[in-house]
Amino acid sequence: MTTYSLVLPFPWKRLPVEDPAEAHAAARAFARHATRLAPPDVAPDERTRVVVELEGRLRGWLDQLRDSGTVDLYLPAAPLGGVSLNASFVVASVIPNATADASWVGPVHQALRAEGATEVLIDGHAWTRTDETIRSDGEVLIEAGLPARRISYTTAVPGDERRWAMVTATVIGDGDPTSDQTGLVVELFDAIMSTWRWDAVPVETHDRDDAGDAHPVETSS
Repeated sequence: MTTYSLVLPFPWKRLPVEDPAEAHAAARAFARHATRLAPPDVAPDERTRVVVELEGRLRGWLDQLRDSGTVDLYLPAAPLGGVSLNASFVVASVIPNATADASWVGPVHQALRAEGATEVLIDGHAWTRTDETIRSDGEVLIEAGLPARRISYTTAVPGDERRWAMVTATVIGDGDPTSDQTGLVVELFDAIMSTWRWDAVPVETHDRDDAGDAHPVETSS
């Protein structure tokens, strides 16, 4: 088992995806936390309705992500400095070619760079980073058709180079992909990614808080 850790600043929260029971519990906790930010004059019945609705939508999103190989979903649980981040990012584990070995790593990175990706070194490991402007496709918590920045980091998993880790952020920000506000959210995501570390110790021996959470990226087929 290969794990990773990230330094996760406020207000980001991790929602695990792979285990349905754990994912649904995380969705419930996130929904309850988010509704605590509602104005105090919101009626209890209305607050309960919002919790149930948000939890259901989150559960549906996590179930969809699980089918696509996603390991973890990260969401901001509150505004930052009074400003809504309007962003999320996911960590996915994929095997593009089950017969590949370490000799494929260099050519894959070269092919990605030829398509416009840039090379980034994180803790001595080579990643490729892409940055594009897209239109949101209508995820569970995101309206379709909104302009957004999509930032993706891709690398081979150390020790099992058949498997690749993909970390992808969707940043709507203030609705303008070229604005300073949206750019600052992208910079925050890049800063979080700069703290990525691989760890070969089994994940159950790591019980860290959000300042350095260890999470699994499965390396067996």
